[in-house]
Amino acid sequence: MTTIPGGLVDAHCHLTVDFGAGGGIAGSRAAARAAGVLACRDAGSRSGIVVEELDAGREVAAGKFLAPVGGHLKHLLDPTPPAALLEEVAAQVTRGVPWIKLMADFPGPDRNWFAPVVNYDMGLVAEVVAVTHAGEARAMAHVSGPIVGDLVTAGVDSIEHGPMADERVVEAMAARGTIWVPTVGTIERHTGPLEAWRRTLPLAVALGVPVLVGSDELGPAGVAAEAAALVRLGGLSAADVLHAATEGARSALRLPVQDGDAVTVDGDPREDVTSLGRLVSR
Repeated sequence: MTTIPGGLVDAHCHLTVDFGAGGGIAGSRAAARAAGVLACRDAGSRSGIVVEELDAGREVAAGKFLAPVGGHLKHLLDPTPPAALLEEVAAQVTRGVPWIKLMADFPGPDRNWFAPVVNYDMGLVAEVVAVTHAGEARAMAHVSGPIVGDLVTAGVDSIEHGPMADERVVEAMAARGTIWVPTVGTIERHTGPLEAWRRTLPLAVALGVPVLVGSDELGPAGVAAEAAALVRLGGLSAADVLHAATEGARSALRLPVQDGDAVTVDGDPREDVTSLGRLVSR
């Protein structure tokens, strides 16, 4: 048995999206905690989560998905045209939203994740980052196409997905302190496994990039599956992935361990990452 102080951390979840847990935020939270996930960062929602609905200290949330018409799934999008983007970002940071969620690109009608439609001009993205940082918030960007390096250069604080990040982009992430949540389990569902991950993810860890574990479409109980995928598909060690799902995530996301929070799993996740899926107690 191994006890993990603070439990697991999900760096990219969607508390308001139904991935089978039901019951909205409460249902997602219950499913996550039953799987040993005691802290999380919500990575965006259609309307933005009201801060008072969160479990303070254990949950932090981005605002609404920021994308123009056609720039995200229709049922999850209240569109933000380019002309209104900076005003919307300023309003969010004024309300105290800690993370701005930018849908930087999204697959078009051909559903090609590697040649998606770019939603906003990169100069506008740089302005978004400036407004975000001026309000003491941070910016996270959904990206699956080749603009991932441009987003890092623009100052985005956290790259979500980023399957086309190459060694040059990883080095830029390291230089800037950019967080990377690759969600390889989710990306595998859409594109299949990528050979590049076995080069870029170990390089990122070696260079000190905060590579974190995010469930995304795997659902609120999916952190253990994503952790296993980072080993199976990404070539990371079990110990590196455990760090990414615990103290590494807490440091990057500024989520300290809350008093009394811990989970116990059957096995040693430093040697066998699949033991994260064998919860004994919480």
